[in-house]
Amino acid sequence: MTLIYEGAISSRAVGGARLHFRGLARAIERSGVEDFRVVLPRFSDEPAYDPGVASPTRVSRVPTLGRSLKGHVVYEILKSGLVAGCRLSDMLRRRRTVHMMRISPIGISPLFSRALGAIVVVEVNGLPDSEFESRGFHDVVVRLVRATTTLQLRAATHVVAVTDGLAAAARQRTTARVLRIENAVDLDDLGEMIERSGSGAARTITYSGAFAPWQELELLVRAFARLVERDPESPWRLILIGDGEDRESIERAIVECGVTDLVEITGWVDRNTAAERVLGGRVAVVPLTPKSSSGICGSPLKLFEYLALDRRVVGSDVDGVVELHDYPVIVYEHGNVDALVAALESAVAVEAVPEHNVEWKRRLSWDDRWTRIAAFLEI
Repeated sequence: MTLIYEGAISSRAVGGARLHFRGLARAIERSGVEDFRVVLPRFSDEPAYDPGVASPTRVSRVPTLGRSLKGHVVYEILKSGLVAGCRLSDMLRRRRTVHMMRISPIGISPLFSRALGAIVVVEVNGLPDSEFESRGFHDVVVRLVRATTTLQLRAATHVVAVTDGLAAAARQRTTARVLRIENAVDLDDLGEMIERSGSGAARTITYSGAFAPWQELELLVRAFARLVERDPESPWRLILIGDGEDRESIERAIVECGVTDLVEITGWVDRNTAAERVLGGRVAVVPLTPKSSSGICGSPLKLFEYLALDRRVVGSDVDGVVELHDYPVIVYEHGNVDALVAALESAVAVEAVPEHNVEWKRRLSWDDRWTRIAAFLEI
């Protein structure tokens, strides 16, 4: 059997897609798949996927014309040819081919693979049309992206969605089998941090990630200001780790709330530094709000990193968080500052994260996630 896992062209600013790809690719590699091939766009500013020592994994770097629309189209055409060539070779050798790819705004490779009889697995970490809608693209563009993503889903034999909402949306567009399985975290990357994870400063609250429209960071600032107002003598701190398009509005909210001296914005930092800063506080927040009228958000990778680091996690009641019933997450009603204040107060009061059970710990890893996906694919 040949398993082809292809990566998408992603933004430099938001690394979640790359972390997801790398984490799952490493897990597949460790599982000992007979013939594992990784297909990635070639960029001078990004290192190639790094297989393990003495790994038989083959990495194909496909040329592109950058992250423009033209670059996406060129990448799709070239990698579709590469994947089709692999499938034809397997057909001659009477071997199965599994083609896995993340749903994308312009994805044609699954159509060719399905036509050639491959097992086609489409990963749904978000709906591109919903993201285009949330960013204010013209309705014609949104409808076009919706049509291309629907074609990918219809070409799939299996769909892996990271939230209940995404799984339900996928089922409306395809007859393929659909598995809902949340994201995970690369425990090896965080190994040293996990070993050093202490309780952190009780009244230091952290957020790590993009300052994007689907993150309620202004609401977080206002909730933090309420905490300070209620208990001005305590050593409150709010650390916002990251940057993004909403930075100016967040900075205005900080000034308006009078907490300038208590809030730190770090800007973009490397992953290890981000984890170090998260360890400095007891509470970490996932303040998501629905990206579009669909109400769908996604499965936030940072939530699982926070859990791996034993932070007291506060998350909004959105798709991708509310279904995590057996994870220790304090949930608040998104958009409701009073609810967020109450959730933060509850998290600050927790002396220690509830003792992890073995099942809970195991499900944090990409290895366990791949084991469950492989069982779903029956490979």
